[in-house]
Amino acid sequence: MATTLDSPLIFLLLFIINRPMRTTKP
Repeated sequence: MATTLDSPLIFLLLFIINRPMRTTKP
């Protein structure tokens, strides 16, 4: 299911979702 094009897309999505989570959780 993980393709070469989906890899960077999922990574970017996780990074954006993890960004606010990290700020909320010190």
